[in-house]
Parts: sequence; structure tokens; C-alpha cells
Amino acid sequence: MPKKTSRRVLMLTHGPFPPDIRIEKEAIALVQTGYEVTVVANSKMTQKHVEDYRGIKVTYLKMRSFRGIYIAGISDLLKIARHFNPDVIHVHDIPMAPYATIVARILNCKEILDLHEIWSYLQLSSAVNRILRYLAFAAFFIVEVVCVHSAHIIIGVVEEASEEISRIYRIDKHKISVIMNLASFNDFDGVQTLRDSALEGRFVVTYVGGIERLRGLETAFRALEYLNDLDDLIFVIVGGERRRDGPRRTELERLVRSLRVRDKVYLTGWLPFKTAMSYIARSDICLLPHDRTRLTDRGLPHKVTQYMYFGKPVISNSLKPIVRLFGEAVVVYEGSSIDLANAVRKVYFDRELRAVLAQKGKELILTKYNWDSEKQKLLTLYERLSSDLNK
Repeated sequence: MPKKTSRRVLMLTHGPFPPDIRIEKEAIALVQTGYEVTVVANSKMTQKHVEDYRGIKVTYLKMRSFRGIYIAGISDLLKIARHFNPDVIHVHDIPMAPYATIVARILNCKEILDLHEIWSYLQLSSAVNRILRYLAFAAFFIVEVVCVHSAHIIIGVVEEASEEISRIYRIDKHKISVIMNLASFNDFDGVQTLRDSALEGRFVVTYVGGIERLRGLETAFRALEYLNDLDDLIFVIVGGERRRDGPRRTELERLVRSLRVRDKVYLTGWLPFKTAMSYIARSDICLLPHDRTRLTDRGLPHKVTQYMYFGKPVISNSLKPIVRLFGEAVVVYEGSSIDLANAVRKVYFDRELRAVLAQKGKELILTKYNWDSEKQKLLTLYERLSSDLNK
């Protein structure tokens, strides 16, 4: 009987694909090494369906969602999986993990659980009603307990996440691999510095990413109250809802008006990746204002290494992974709007500091914290699975 190797990978996500930068990077790294990868994504959430994306096969599954719980047809997923006949099911995040566990057991294949974040902690950060918040936490905690023990390998995005997963779920750390969210040099091919008349003659402080509550944008906007004397300063928020009248964007615009800092805030809304990167290229300072929570202290957003790749000084809230990994390459503040305002003022007036931060950050990305190096951990992990299958 010929030896079996883990060359066919079925990736599952509750979200859209494309885009998803982490899934894309991992799948492409595997495809380029000779793996056959199919991504099963959310049919409703994906705006433009494709069959092939940069060598990745893509198929779509109908899903319904309610308060972060995603419901899919297990028979439909099993049909897709049997057609593809995977050696490995690589599930991204908890919502699809129970489905991955069932299918992996039926098909007798390996399962990788790739936790972009700890979803039970996400519930504590995102739900508004206190009772719902703790009910959601309990529900996701139970699902996580089952799924992390069922998976053959767990992937976390940063060491702090790995340690927390090991501690709260009583998992041997050797079962957990850390694969960080880091910029790839290929991400930026063709990105040019943006020309936007709204930013002409302005000192630009940019944030790129989601605009949910835990992103700390309220703190950033309130910091502008202490920076009114800096006439050319403008905060640019790149990302968020596709609809210009979306509820969260409307809420933020209302706050900006109430603070009387409308002339210092520019909300672009959702933009294609390379356009978003062009705003970073235009920036004078880049910002990571995420509220410090159990969740954000155990994550590493792609945006940090994207900022640094472009040689931009970075100001960040004092999140544990950021402080540990980047140290003196970032200016850290302690969470309040006045602390953030003081940090912005310091970097604004100190041209030499900006140059030092830019140089240190860029050097870290070029020599240490980049996807071109980090992806070797993923490939080593898959080689280990192949070795297990051959036994």
C-alpha cells in the first residue's frame, strides 16, 4: 500500500474569501510548495465568487449567522469534502471548527485549528448587553474546549495567545504552533503613495483596519480635543463598513461632530487592499489604538508590520505582544486619550525621533518579522503532519 502524504488541504472559514489576508498567505505558501488547497468560504459574505484565486481552488457554502454563531449544512460540507478527499482539514477560527471536527472524524483525516483570536474573549469585548456577553462567552468557551482537544494541531497568532490557550484549556503547549500575522514583501508590489487632495499640506496620522468598538477609535478621536493647536494634523481612518451610511460609521461621525474635531478626521470607508496600503505610504505617523483587553493582549494585527514596512513611525496602545516584539521601535501610550495625544504631540514635533522609529521598525521587518520567514513554520508544521501520516 503506498504511503499517504498530507498534500491535499481543505481550508474552512466562516467568512468571505477572497479577501482574507491570513488565509490567503497560508494557502499560497502551501500551493507554492506543491500542496493542493481548496478554501470553503461563506457564500453570502463573499461579494465576488471565484473558482480559482492565485492557484487556490475556492468553493462556497451557504451559511446563516446569529450573534456570531454560524449555521451551515453539514451534509453539504461533507459532500464538498468527500469530493476533494483531503488529507488535512485546516479550519480558520471557532465558528466552523465543530463542522471541521465532524468531517475530519468521518473522513479519518488530520485537523488543524487555526485560531486567529480567542473567540470566547471576543464575546467579552464585543457584546453590549452584559447578560448576553457572559452567555456568549460561556457558549463559545464550551465549543473551544471541545474543538481544541479534538484538533491534532492548534495554531495561535502570537506567543501570548499560545500561552493562554494552553492555560485555560489545559492543552500541552507542544500541540500549539505560533504563526504570526506578518507582512509579506510581495503584498506591496505596485503600491504607490496616494494622491488625495483632502490630505494636501496635512500631517497625516493613519489607522487601517476595522472600526468596531474594541478598536479604540473613540479614544483616538477624543485625543484630538487636546491637539486642536496643531492646525495641519488629520487622523485618517482607512477601513470599516462598505456602506457609507453603515451604523458604526454613523456612530463615529456623530462622535466626531460632538467633539468638534470634524476638520481633523477623514473616514475613507472600506477600500481595496492596495489602495489602503497607499494611504499608509502617504502617512507621517501610523496608529494602533486598540483598547487593551484580554483579547487584544493576545493578538497581533497585520497592520503593525505593514506600517513598519513602509517606514512609518508607529504609536500603539501598550498591548503586551507589541511591547514585547517591537520594544523601542514603537511609541507606546497607556490607554487614555490624553496619553495618546501626548504621544502624537511628541512624535509630531520630533523629526529625529520619527526617523529613528522608521529606521528601527523597517529593519525589524526586513530582517526578522516578515511572512517570507514566518511561513517556514507553517511548512514545517505540514511536514510534521506528513511524517505522522506515513507512520
